[in-house]
Amino acid sequence: MKKVILTLALVVATQFGFAQAKKAVAKKTTTTVSAAPAMSEEDYKKEVLKVVDKSAIGSQLSMIKDQVIGQIPADKQAAFLVDFDASITDLKEKLVPVYMEAFTKEEIKAMNVFYSSPVGKKMDEKAAELNTKSQEIAKTWGETFQATMMKYMQ
Repeated sequence: MKKVILTLALVVATQFGFAQAKKAVAKKTTTTVSAAPAMSEEDYKKEVLKVVDKSAIGSQLSMIKDQVIGQIPADKQAAFLVDFDASITDLKEKLVPVYMEAFTKEEIKAMNVFYSSPVGKKMDEKAAELNTKSQEIAKTWGETFQATMMKYMQ
């Protein structure tokens, strides 16, 4: 369970870091005028939620759900899934302002276009496999790195 929570925290922190880096880059670039009609704030939020669902966070949450459900007794799984889904909905809602601060409406639209493309769909299909393999590699690296840290902490 600790691994699952740590993984989720790592994913959220990574996404937040990428968002902040993107925001810094966006500030350095000039603003372009779009000929597209203005997107309402509600539509913008819906588009951001689509990005969150299709991004690494969405696939990580799905993977966590699959891992955790096996640890819940069968007679309690249905109730657990209701609570889990509610907590995920809350998490995603809290991520929306972070994405809205980091990305423009045009960038969010572009991300959704990408996630709808063949490459974006393949990325989504491969996300669970990549996450599993990445976790294995990260675990091995973490064990090695812990030894390195201990060398300097003594």
